[in-house]
Amino acid sequence: MVESPSDRPPSIIIHLIRHVSSNHLEGGLDFGLSSKGERQCDELYESMRKHAGYITHIFSSPMKRCLETARKGLLEATNRGTRIQIMPALAGRNSQAPWNLREENQENDISGPWVSEVADPRSKSKDADFVMKWLTGKDLSVQAAQKVLEVVVVSQAQLLNDLLWKLKGGYHGWPNATIVTYILDRNGKWTHCRLQKTIDKQRNSQQYWKKQIVEAANEEQRKREEETKKEQEESIDLEKAEKEKLGKQKRELLKTQDFMLVVDRETDEIVTFGRFQELLKERYAKELSSRVQPVVKKSKPAERKGKGKPLVKKLKPVAKKLKPVEGKVKAKTDLEKSEPAAKKRKRG
Repeated sequence: MVESPSDRPPSIIIHLIRHVSSNHLEGGLDFGLSSKGERQCDELYESMRKHAGYITHIFSSPMKRCLETARKGLLEATNRGTRIQIMPALAGRNSQAPWNLREENQENDISGPWVSEVADPRSKSKDADFVMKWLTGKDLSVQAAQKVLEVVVVSQAQLLNDLLWKLKGGYHGWPNATIVTYILDRNGKWTHCRLQKTIDKQRNSQQYWKKQIVEAANEEQRKREEETKKEQEESIDLEKAEKEKLGKQKRELLKTQDFMLVVDRETDEIVTFGRFQELLKERYAKELSSRVQPVVKKSKPAERKGKGKPLVKKLKPVAKKLKPVEGKVKAKTDLEKSEPAAKKRKRG
């Protein structure tokens, strides 16, 4: 029997990335990448392409320098179908700004579904709490949390430092295009991951967990099918038993009726019900035969009108016609008798 695995993955691999160098000389609140930042995006692409096949989610601050970093540096992952989801909380102290970047970023095909909308101004701690809560899967359904296996977060140094304060209680520097990877286990423990083999080990653990999830789902499906089949068989057996029971009751009732006493109104006799049925059959058979086969009377031979003589013509006696023949035979016989007498006279 397959052991039921946990509803949550054993761990989540989280890559925290600070945006590449931006052209801050443009002024204003939001600005794009510098020429140095463009080169850093190429380096970031080479560093992250080995992870592209495993990345399940990409979250970015709505700020232009972060979105461009995600689009260019994670191009291999987006080409594989992973969309960039905009998370306003990742903007840090600028999260309260009314970001309207959906339209202008649609031309770059990077604006996936927004993780949340900015309804009210939030403090820096609330932004970090929101990101932490989402990454730990506390606000996600079981089905949604099972799909979160390897995440990339692209933001500014200020928000990333707030996250590290939540994790480790300290800060460290975040140069542009810096990548820091953490392992978040299902118990909520964060571990800084510096080696590729550690990441590979976590991925193997995730694959084994996914296999268990599939096996558990198949086992559950098989059990449901067996239960359904069993219920159907039980229903058929119950229906069959019910029919047999009704048939038995009917036979018992008929046996009981055969010995019941009834009055035959034709004869005013008291007979059993079985005998009464036999009498009814006999009477019905006689009545039916009398209706179907009426008595046929013999017809008299037809007579001649007036004289009342039979129509058959009388034959004349044949004896008269035979008289000449009889005479010839008699003459011949007399001749034969006379011949011996004549011969005797000659001899004498």
